[in-house]
Amino acid sequence: MRLSDFSDFDREKFLYSSKKVKSLNTLLGRKTKKSLGQNYLIDKNIVEVISKFIQKILNESKNKDILEIGCGLGSLTNALLLKAIKVVGVEIDPKSVFFLENIFLEEIKKKQFFLIQENILNFSLKNFEIDRFPSLIVGNLPYNMTSPILFHCFSNFREHVCGFIFMLQKEVALRIMAKKGTSDYGRLTIMCQLFCEKIINVVNVSKNSFYPVPKVESCVVFFQLKETIEDVNIDIFSDIIKRAFNMRRKKVSTSLLKTKLGTLDETKLQEIIGLFDFGNKRAQDLILEDYLEIYHRYISS
Repeated sequence: MRLSDFSDFDREKFLYSSKKVKSLNTLLGRKTKKSLGQNYLIDKNIVEVISKFIQKILNESKNKDILEIGCGLGSLTNALLLKAIKVVGVEIDPKSVFFLENIFLEEIKKKQFFLIQENILNFSLKNFEIDRFPSLIVGNLPYNMTSPILFHCFSNFREHVCGFIFMLQKEVALRIMAKKGTSDYGRLTIMCQLFCEKIINVVNVSKNSFYPVPKVESCVVFFQLKETIEDVNIDIFSDIIKRAFNMRRKKVSTSLLKTKLGTLDETKLQEIIGLFDFGNKRAQDLILEDYLEIYHRYISS
């Protein structure tokens, strides 16, 4: 493929057409990879809904820069460049990077678009010549990597940004936003509540909005981060949550004591569980503050 192939490239016509995206894959000499979550968003209406929501967030921030995880072929990137002062794109696929470098060549020259070939799980802005961390992180997350990427962002980027806007598998999004006492309420719900002030469903997205068409529906979720979070050891807190939800149909005290997961001290755990009156409550009946109390009793025992 040559640079001249992009001389008359029309982004608007190309990036929102399944036929043209399919022909582009042929031109790039590749097949889409499920492992990289390469289901490309081609619905311009959905892109506009996302970009309008992003504009609202940026209007409330002095920093108008955005970090995009997994730029793909650039359908969302194209819209972001109209909203942000600067977009930092992190893309793992070298053929996508080659394509993006050419269709956004002018924006790269103007230093409005910084494109980095990297796995987001290994990414740090310290390794690149960028003067400040973006205020917002957006991305269409690979469905098989949602939790690792989400918690990597919580652990490594939360102090720099106001929030994340992620395209997620709808089933996962429902678990994240679940209410206490429901079947979807679980470890993912509690862990996200630990870091987030609020979590909003921005828009539901049909599987027909992508090429290739995935087997599942999606939705876009905004994670508004807390300015400060509880001072907890994330690994220990996570182990407590895992144990609690491992036996959902049992009383939470039973699940905590009989589940052998993680590195918790069994003697300490048995001692502190006896201090709580859970009654017949199950894991899904407890709220974040309940689990934080268990954690703090465990740490101080």
